[in-house]
Amino acid sequence: MLEIVCQRPSDGPAIERLLDLSFGPDRHLRPSYRLRDGIAPIAALGLVARDGRRVVGTLRFWPVTVGGAVPALLLGPLAVHPDDRRRGIARALIERGLAEARRLGHRIVVAVGDERVFRSHGFAPAHTAEIAMPGAVDSARILVTALAPAALAGVSGVLARAAAPSLAGAAGAEAPLSARRSAP
Repeated sequence: MLEIVCQRPSDGPAIERLLDLSFGPDRHLRPSYRLRDGIAPIAALGLVARDGRRVVGTLRFWPVTVGGAVPALLLGPLAVHPDDRRRGIARALIERGLAEARRLGHRIVVAVGDERVFRSHGFAPAHTAEIAMPGAVDSARILVTALAPAALAGVSGVLARAAAPSLAGAAGAEAPLSARRSAP
């Protein structure tokens, strides 16, 4: 049975192996990692998908700002073990992560990835909202969604690292996620 649960510190090695398998050991050189350097992911939004005791998927969110002022989240990395793809695990991780981010009061989420993966979750190309990433990134892969009405109204600029989570408690003070979800 597939479970989507809040990651635990003991999941760290399995998550790192999964990320290396999915993105390669040089993944830290990608532009999105520069936005994560020196900043901890938001613990309350760190998810893993487990099939029994095995970690088969992971998703994290990181605090960033748009234009140096507007708080947002950077979704990712999102990874699913190659043997477990096409089971709806990525979709379940994204749905759960966005729902929890909305519950915690976050308003804007940016992702770097394939629009086909994220479109059904409300993401659209960020360049239409005049949001960009620093560095050499294909602008078609930068996606954004609003978790609250009009959250993107008047928001534009380049993403930057955030010094701290934008909301009180967003760093993990909330109780761990406990609901379970079976894969479709």
